[in-house]
This record gives sequence, C-alpha cells and structure tokens, in this order.
Amino acid sequence: MKIKKLLVTLLAVVMAVGVMTAVAACGDPKPTPTPEPTPEKSYQLTGEFRQDLQAMGQGFDFMLDLNKDGSAVCARYNPFSYDSSDAASNRNYTAKFMEGTWKATKKDGVDCLQIKLAVKAEDGTEQNGNTFYAYDVAGVYSFDLNFPIVPGMSFTRDVTLSGGETKTYADANAFIQAKKMTFEAPAHVATFESKKDEKVNATTYVANDGKVYIYTGYTKIAEGTYTKNETEMKVIISDTPINVTIDGNKGTFAYTYDMGGYGSTTYTFVCEDLTKIPAKGGTPSEQVKYTGTLNETPYTITILSATECKYATKVYGYDVGFECTYTINAETHVITITIKEEPTNPGMKTMWDGMKDIVWTLNEADHTMTGVKPAAQA
Repeated sequence: MKIKKLLVTLLAVVMAVGVMTAVAACGDPKPTPTPEPTPEKSYQLTGEFRQDLQAMGQGFDFMLDLNKDGSAVCARYNPFSYDSSDAASNRNYTAKFMEGTWKATKKDGVDCLQIKLAVKAEDGTEQNGNTFYAYDVAGVYSFDLNFPIVPGMSFTRDVTLSGGETKTYADANAFIQAKKMTFEAPAHVATFESKKDEKVNATTYVANDGKVYIYTGYTKIAEGTYTKNETEMKVIISDTPINVTIDGNKGTFAYTYDMGGYGSTTYTFVCEDLTKIPAKGGTPSEQVKYTGTLNETPYTITILSATECKYATKVYGYDVGFECTYTINAETHVITITIKEEPTNPGMKTMWDGMKDIVWTLNEADHTMTGVKPAAQA
C-alpha cells in the first residue's frame, strides 16, 4: 500500500513540473527580430568624373540605382574607351562596380538617404567600403562618392552623384549610348605608325604647328614637338629629343612608354613619306635641360628658345609640365619663370601654385639647378 501511494505522489510531481515548464515556455517566448522595412521608392543618381590620370584613364561616368528592395548598385563606364557596344559584353562597362544597401533615414534630424557601398571581390570580401548620406535640395538628392580608380587600391577620387525618383536612363545600354564618345584624331599632316603582328598598335600624329601626339588606340599617351630641316628630324617628348632615322623619304623612331610602375612598352614608329612634314624650327641641340631636386621632389626646366621654356615635375611617376616664358639674371643666374596660361583644372592649379614660387639658380656647367622657397612658402 505504501509503495502504491509513493508512486502516485511521484507521478503527480512529474506532471506538475511538466505543466509548469509548458506554462513558462508559453508565457516567455523568444523575441523575433523585426525585419528592415522595404523601401517604397526607388532612385537613380548619376555623375561624371573627369581628370587626366595618364595610364589610368581620363575619366568615368557613374549610374547609381537605389532599388525598391533596398539594394544599391553603382555602375561605371569609361567613355574614353570609345566602346559603345552592348553592356553585357562591353569590357569598359562594369554593371556592379560598387554594391550595397540603402534606406531612408534621418541624420542630425534631417531627412536623407543612407547609402552603403563597397567593391565586392569574387570571394565575397568587401573593399573600399563606406557609408554616404544624400540630402534632398529642391527635389534633387546628391552626395560625393569616394571611389577607387582601380578596385581594391587606396588610390581614390571623389565624384558628385545627383538625381531623384525619376530615372534618367532606363537601363545600362541607354546609359552607355548617352555617354559614349566618338574618337576624333588630332589635326595632322602626317602620321608615324607602330605595328604588331601587322596591325597598328600605336600612332604618332604630326601637326602642322610643330606638335606631335602619340596614341595607343584612342588613348593619348604622350605629346611633344618636332624639329625638321633638310638633313635631319627629331621628335621631342618630355623634353627628350629622339632621332628620326631617315632612309630616302622614310623615317623611323623608337619611343618607350613608361607606365609608372606598370611596366613599359617600346613602340617603333614609321612614316613612309616625310615630305608631307614641313620644316620646323632649328635642331634640338639648341635646347638645354636643367634638373634639380627640392624636398625630394625632382624638377626640370628646359630652355626651348631665347624666351620660351618648359617647367616640369613628376607626379605618380609621370612628367607634368607647364609652357612658360623666362628671363635669366646674367650675374646671379637666377631664372624667372612666367606661365603662358594659368591652369583651370583644380589639381593642376594647386601643382602650379606649389611650383611657381621656387627660386631656381642655374648651373650652366653641368646643367643642374638649385632651388629654394621663400621662408613663408618653405
């Protein structure tokens, strides 16, 4: 009898514990995360970036779509490729240059669009990620996108993107067709052509005003001048004269293009008929190139004539120069330089502002120069 009562008691305890556990479970459910609200609107913002970056290009166009599902997709197109083929196979159009998310929010109490973008690598990792805020001004949203020139690299630039709910471009192909460029070769009287596998891979255009322009495809990689008389011709690139080998009416010269850390390529240019090129100037031997360094930055001044010179420095491994006039003090050998045309590009203007105040003293014996900056500028 006692054993029976004990079993009944134990059974009652087990049932009570089960009921309490069930009640506790029903009365204290785990909270379910609240999903982000789906945006009810979509936006499209576009912008163009223009800057001569030498081997890295001359600019890009951008199209950012903020979709109703909360995704943000930024496309980039290089119009300087002169490639307007279909977006699906166009190597100069990147449909998902940067990707991320967006939402309508408030920042510092002001309504805006929060946009998160990054470059996504093939393995799913993100690079160059950032959060941006676009504000509405008279119905137009805008912000400055910081983007990498080459995905994954720290070398970046800013481009202003602006737009609204109205789509300017229905799709990628409409965007490409609106932004495409048509190549126009520089005005010229003759050309030198470089060939590889019997195909032209670079062209030097010789202009009537004494200028030369070197292109690979549609991209200008160098420009300079030439001199020509009855017995010789020379091409001057980055203040360096290059001899043209003359055989009858045929002329040949070699030029090595240094891509600033990305290797170099040598092109052999041939002109079949030099008689099309007018005589121009004296000989390059009349030019004198002075070199100097200040604060570990190299500079050159090339005397082109009795009054004209070129004043240059290096930026990311490239020669960047300005056409100038000059005078030289006969006693102190200090050269005074005046730029022919003030630069309007902000980057070039900043560069010139840093160069123009340097006082250079020329050493005619070894063609070096010594520079100092005024105390307020040093």
